[in-house]
Amino acid sequence: MRRGIKRAVLVTAGLLLLIGTPALADTDGWYKWQVKGNTTALSSCCFQLGGGVSQRTTCNLDDGHGIVTSNTPCEGTSGHSTYYLRKEGGVPVRIRVYDGNCEVSSSAPITDMGSLSADESVAMLLDIVNDRKLDMDVREEALFWLAQSNTDSAFAYFDELLAGD
Repeated sequence: MRRGIKRAVLVTAGLLLLIGTPALADTDGWYKWQVKGNTTALSSCCFQLGGGVSQRTTCNLDDGHGIVTSNTPCEGTSGHSTYYLRKEGGVPVRIRVYDGNCEVSSSAPITDMGSLSADESVAMLLDIVNDRKLDMDVREEALFWLAQSNTDSAFAYFDELLAGD
């Protein structure tokens, strides 16, 4: 069983090397990409609580998370997730993920990288997780969103990580 998992990880890594991963420029600001239906956060948007009522609001990327999730889908769920990655000084410093229909705002520019496959998105997150020069907070955010991706390649990575081989 363990050999099969190792083989799957190696095959996935080989495929990702062949197709390559989208390159993030060294320009500071936010980068966003969309992935169709691959994350458990599909219905995550920002809400403001007031008077016992929650109302959907614009997600401010520059502030805290501002996410309220529930077991029931938000109205107008898009069926895809939008990943936002903030770079400062040419390195990733923050990651946010929302439903594709959530409005966002930021004081920094947002560069749209378009639609990516789940495997391309996982490869980008793995690059962050495995870069020991990056701040631990952004690596932990990448690891969290990797776990939410619901992909075989992410699960294979976690299996290898937990096996310690």
